[in-house]
Amino acid sequence: MIARLRWTIKKWMRRLWVRVTFIAMLGVASALVAQPLAPLVPPDIAWKMGAQSVGQILTILASSLLAIATFSLSTLISSYNAAASSTTPRITTLLRQDSSAQNALGTFVGGFLFSLAGIIGMGAGLYNDSGKLVLFLVTLIVVGWLVATFLKWIHMLPRLGRVEESIHLITTTARQALENRYQNPLLGGQAANGATKGRYTVQADRSGYIAAIDVATLETSAQAMNTPIYLSVSPGSWIYTGSPLLSVDILPDEQNSNRLRESFIVEPFRTHEQDPRYGLVVLAEIGMKALSPGVNDPGTAIQVLAMQEQVLAVWARRQLEELPEPKYPHVFVPPLDSADLFEDAFAGLARYGAGDFSVMLRLQKVLLALFHQGDASFRQAAREQSAMALKRCAKTDLLAEERERIRAVAAQMELY
Repeated sequence: MIARLRWTIKKWMRRLWVRVTFIAMLGVASALVAQPLAPLVPPDIAWKMGAQSVGQILTILASSLLAIATFSLSTLISSYNAAASSTTPRITTLLRQDSSAQNALGTFVGGFLFSLAGIIGMGAGLYNDSGKLVLFLVTLIVVGWLVATFLKWIHMLPRLGRVEESIHLITTTARQALENRYQNPLLGGQAANGATKGRYTVQADRSGYIAAIDVATLETSAQAMNTPIYLSVSPGSWIYTGSPLLSVDILPDEQNSNRLRESFIVEPFRTHEQDPRYGLVVLAEIGMKALSPGVNDPGTAIQVLAMQEQVLAVWARRQLEELPEPKYPHVFVPPLDSADLFEDAFAGLARYGAGDFSVMLRLQKVLLALFHQGDASFRQAAREQSAMALKRCAKTDLLAEERERIRAVAAQMELY
């Protein structure tokens, strides 16, 4: 199954050690390729270009890059711990997948192994004068690459583990997930009516979260079985052994059931790729932690509210447009519900920040801003969250004047 293979490759490529190993192997290969290219270089040019100094350069690189790589790794681990303690533990998944940090660490390790391989090759007499010139030229390229990476790494270091950087990372990821769903709102299928189901269900054989759904394979199976497929779950749903995944009108045999079941990629934890709600949940967790008595940082919660508005504004545009023609017309997918998005984004913040005037006022302003951007269901979701937040405010010790200012903002939604 192409989708599952693509998912597995993407999952492995995001692991730190895979990228570091690849770049390290590239560094070793760069050192080994010098001698095969030596016949292309006239021997007398090697002495004129100072190729004999390559040994000293490689020794300097080997001694310094090992220390830099060790320092970079310890810095990454410290930043992960700092981000998890100041925001939410769910942020570490994205931090570990950050390609910039992985490329920096991989470049330093690869440069170290390149210099080590060059020193060993020169000590073993593998390079003649022409080979040393090729190695010298390759070393200059590697040094330029290392300097550029090191300058970029210095620019990144002050931001690692900071709350602002974590919020920006989550916001970017959540917006990208909603943008992807914006382009493909029903994963290529048709909108499913919750009341319409097939007579026979295919059940899950494991517990976990739906990370992705291979709708293309489901469409092929639907055509082969001559029956529509009605999905009971969507990416991000939690399933357990025996819970329904989908339903069909024709009783599937064991082979077809297994093939349909394999179209659902199940992971122990939620992921962001096909699950746009997860980014909103993680953003809300950062705001809720900032509002806890131990942290007491309403400014971060207000910043999170502003980011939630930016993310949900992406989906507001989709609500005003017609759905595209389905690529997989025999697969019926549950649509993304605006009420669920608003609950993920604002319910927890309203609960934790009910007694903070500045947070509740900003919450109502953000809901009002979103109210003006979407369709009827989007506006209704904003109204519902606004009403719930007002009820929570009523049970706190806010001043009457403060409640009235909050209520005045919320009342603007009732004028439409």
